[in-house]
Amino acid sequence: MSILLLILAGVVVYYLYITLQDYLKNPLQSPTQEPKPSSPYPLESTPYTAQDPAQKLQDSYEGASITLLAYILQAGVRKQAKPTSKQDSSPLESTFTPLQIGLVEEFIRSLSLHATKPEYEQNLRDLLTHYAPAYLSHTPPLNTPKTRSSLDFSTLEQPSIAHLAEIFLDHTYGEYKKRLQFVGFILMLAWSDKDLNHDEQDIILDIAAFLEIDNTDFNALYASFETLESSSDEALLAQSAKALEQLWSEQKEQDQASLQQVFFTHIQKLCANARKKDKPQAELLPTLWACEQAYTDILQQLGSSAKSRTPKASKSSKSSDKSSDKVDSTPKSARLGKNVDSSLESTFAPKSSSKDSSPTEAKMDSADSMESTTPQSTKKRDSSWDNI
Repeated sequence: MSILLLILAGVVVYYLYITLQDYLKNPLQSPTQEPKPSSPYPLESTPYTAQDPAQKLQDSYEGASITLLAYILQAGVRKQAKPTSKQDSSPLESTFTPLQIGLVEEFIRSLSLHATKPEYEQNLRDLLTHYAPAYLSHTPPLNTPKTRSSLDFSTLEQPSIAHLAEIFLDHTYGEYKKRLQFVGFILMLAWSDKDLNHDEQDIILDIAAFLEIDNTDFNALYASFETLESSSDEALLAQSAKALEQLWSEQKEQDQASLQQVFFTHIQKLCANARKKDKPQAELLPTLWACEQAYTDILQQLGSSAKSRTPKASKSSKSSDKSSDKVDSTPKSARLGKNVDSSLESTFAPKSSSKDSSPTEAKMDSADSMESTTPQSTKKRDSSWDNI
């Protein structure tokens, strides 16, 4: 049996050897493929294209906050008169108070505190004015030289409040207190002009709902602002006026621009101290109202003092021009007579004590000169009164 197995194994090995030899003598040739021309990859279909910097800023936490703020500012723009029909649109009138401008500038600067690029603050301000163009004319002068924004926001469309709130929620996940503080800030901004209209109220309700603010917390926050008295406390007003005057006295130039800059800086310090002490915005608002009232009073005093110091030279110049025109309109002979009389007065009046002329002649000359000059002086005085 073993001999039979060995013979079978030898036959198999011999068959495999012959097959291998045939394969080596006739190798299989694969068909050659011509290379296809490479086409460029369509950039429209790739998911790795770089995002527009302006769109990227709008989709960030800072951009979403600024765009939500633009909704509040646009709702605060008043109409001078209600339109009588659908086609009749009345012109818009911006009613931004100095306190509102100071709060907006403080919010923009607080968002750009940790920015690495110096133009980031200006980019946020340009994004705000893109969606709230009425704020553009109220942009205050800055201490630092203004850097131009390198972003183009003209192609952006204002997203909905729901989309902005979604971005805000993604960047503040697990930070409920931060979302509550933002709702408190927009309430303080809307109430800073002591008038909350229906448009502002509806937008604040939508923002609070999309930011998932608890109903109890929102009602308590809203009631804290609603119970505030619009009239400023006299002691608080005097304290704010004293602080502003002290800060203003430290400036190099005490003019309207420096007073405005001192006011905005003081608003920023008050808001920063309130955030550090975790002070509610409703408790801070009366202090800000008193500061705004003190700023307005000082500004009015500055304007009234400037008006009182300006000389009224325009009227006198006009009257002198008119009187000179009337004198020049007299005949040439009369003007020559006046010049001769004035020359006689200047010649003979001082020489009344000379040795060559007698006292009687001096008296007669002086009398003649007085008679010749008296009608002319009265004529000039009458013409000047007529001009006045």
